[in-house]
Amino acid sequence: MEFIRKFYHSLYDYRWIAAQKNEVGKNWQYLLFLCLFFAFLTVLPALWAMPKIVQRGQDYLNKNIPDFSVEIKDGKLVVDKLDQPFIREVVGDKNERTVMVVDTVTTSTLDASSFAKSDTDNVILVTKDGFVLRGGEGSKTEIQNFKNFPSGKWDRSMLLGWFDKLRGGWGYGFTAILFVFIFVTTVLGEMVYIAFMSLWIWIIARVAKRNWNYSQIFHMGLLIVTLPLVLRLISVFLNVNVPILHSAVYWLLALLAIFWQNPVASDVVEVDKAVAPSE
Repeated sequence: MEFIRKFYHSLYDYRWIAAQKNEVGKNWQYLLFLCLFFAFLTVLPALWAMPKIVQRGQDYLNKNIPDFSVEIKDGKLVVDKLDQPFIREVVGDKNERTVMVVDTVTTSTLDASSFAKSDTDNVILVTKDGFVLRGGEGSKTEIQNFKNFPSGKWDRSMLLGWFDKLRGGWGYGFTAILFVFIFVTTVLGEMVYIAFMSLWIWIIARVAKRNWNYSQIFHMGLLIVTLPLVLRLISVFLNVNVPILHSAVYWLLALLAIFWQNPVASDVVEVDKAVAPSE
């Protein structure tokens, strides 16, 4: 396939990349396919893990949350069928403890910090007027008032129904929206990144008196960005952030293409044929 061939050579072959500097339409098409591929690989783990995450949430709700009903009316929260104060502790995978407190009957002001057993505990405090999110280890405390919330009524069975929908069409719909979002933001982000990098490379080319214009450098960048995107995807999966590496690789390939002595038009065809794998 043409995309695989371009992908392969865009990873390392600066001579081939330089020979594509005037292939405007094909280079744009390649970038769009590349970003589609990047977005697919990014959402694939979420698509795989979502059913398990939803199932864990539903199991936890069934075992630990009793029957309840809540209603927001006139900026106030009313909770029925629940003994209050309701306090639950959740310990995460890294032994991070989160304390959830629901108390809509106490008239005095409640302090979220008073429910934390240590400075590292996270606290979620829900009162009749709003909720407080207290992060551990000196994190910023967020306060949200119910006055800006729309009126509505929910109960435990409705919440369980949402989990069922997330395991079905809702979950796939959310994944599709996430896919489109990642694709669009990746395309826009790469366009801005390439435009910025191309400006500096064009300045260097002008100073060095190389026969390149900005348009050629920009459209060549649509191919050069391949390896930085691959490295970024690997860093996401490995949870390792080395941002300077992506730019360093981009600079290396771009400068090699710029300062490599470009062949004449007849030789460009030969180079392209030489690097192309046999069908």
